[in-house]
Amino acid sequence: GLALTENYLITGKRKKAAQRALDYAVRVHQAGYGGRRSGFGRTARSSTPDLLTTCLFTLHLRSGNLGKLQVDEAAFQEIRDFVESMHDEEAHGFRLARGLKPTVRSTLAGCVTGICLGDLTRSPVPNPRDARLRAYIPEAVIAATWFVHSTPRESKKIRDPITCWLATLAALSVGGDTWRDWFLCYRDSIGAMQVREKGPGYGSWNPSGDWEGIGRGGTTVLAHLTMGVYTRDLPIYRYFD
Repeated sequence: GLALTENYLITGKRKKAAQRALDYAVRVHQAGYGGRRSGFGRTARSSTPDLLTTCLFTLHLRSGNLGKLQVDEAAFQEIRDFVESMHDEEAHGFRLARGLKPTVRSTLAGCVTGICLGDLTRSPVPNPRDARLRAYIPEAVIAATWFVHSTPRESKKIRDPITCWLATLAALSVGGDTWRDWFLCYRDSIGAMQVREKGPGYGSWNPSGDWEGIGRGGTTVLAHLTMGVYTRDLPIYRYFD
């Protein structure tokens, strides 16, 4: 879905397909309880929405909104309610799902979702959610550097590609030292991890750890998505800048 809306924003083509994907996402994938919608799950009408899946769908909806496609505004408020239910104030983070403890990945997913919802603003008088994200993002981005530094470059593996992608988006949104330090830490590392030896894997990135299930193709897609943040290749990235 995100690919369709971003393609429409770039080319102006396939508007109907992009709109249908947005409608389908909200109608089929946004979970509901007692007639009220909530977050998004991995399956249609899931009874167990999670914050990472919700983050990805929220990026899709915000992309459509930027392209002036029709997006149900109520869907954004219902996502915000779900994100709030995942918030753990004592732990300074967000849970992935009910009953779980916050992690770096789930906290970054909550922060990126909040940015897409407009909770991080340029207003001189920040609201509570704005102040919360400004506090959480630098902490989470610093924690994410562990995924970079703990992986030998010669392994040609990205330890947690989706956490690194989310950290890049979150760091860009707050700018300043957070963005500069993450930029310097990850930009060169991700390039060094690319497979340069001639062969079937040339130009790709090797899957690693929990993410081996997405394979070489999925890992390479996430690596390209991350590198594209630095050059603002996709219109949705400009929303974070």
